[in-house]
Parts: sequence; structure tokens; C-alpha cells
Amino acid sequence: MRRFGSRFLHAAGFSDRQDERYGEEERAGSAQILIFRPGSYEDAREIALSLEQDKQVVVDFGGLEQELVRKISDFMDGAVYALRGQVHEISPTLLIAVPEYVDVEKEAGQPAGFGL
Repeated sequence: MRRFGSRFLHAAGFSDRQDERYGEEERAGSAQILIFRPGSYEDAREIALSLEQDKQVVVDFGGLEQELVRKISDFMDGAVYALRGQVHEISPTLLIAVPEYVDVEKEAGQPAGFGL
């Protein structure tokens, strides 16, 4: 798996020939959903690394101070943007971040309209 910096440069428009060997079929077969309940800002890095590994991530911010939620959310937003993924709010304290090839629907057949 490529390092986060490589994915960031790729998202900025720099090409990498290795990308051709990663097909959507390979990614779809190894889908994983991880659930995080961060306790500190340092947990944001682990969340970003999971996203880089094409894992879907649910983050539960329940019980955290608003300032910490904002910092972790901002970090996640940057990582997801660089990886061309998406972040969606499930509830006021739950977010889901997914790779670019995953579609999130709030009801059967309806694209999620609750994105950040």
C-alpha cells in the first residue's frame, strides 16, 4: 500500500504508474468497516491510515469536547479529500468516511444527502 504522502500527491494531480495495477475489483473484495471512538487528537492519524488502506471508517464522537471533535473532523476531512473519498454525517456524533469507490445511501436507492 502506498504511503499517505504519495496518495496526497496523486490527489493533487501527480501521476504514479503503480496506480494502474490497483483495480476497483481488488478493492471491493476486501471491504472492511472499522469503528473508532477517538480519545485524543493522536487517534486522527490512525483513522487516516485506515482510510489510506481503503477501509471504511465510522467515527463515534460521543462524549468528546467540541474542540477535540472539530480538530479530529478537520484532520479527517483533509485526509479524505486527499484520498478522494467522502465523509458523511450519520448523526450529530457519528461520521462515516469511505474510499472513493464506495457509494453511501441513506435509504435504499437514494444517495446520501447528509454529507459534510
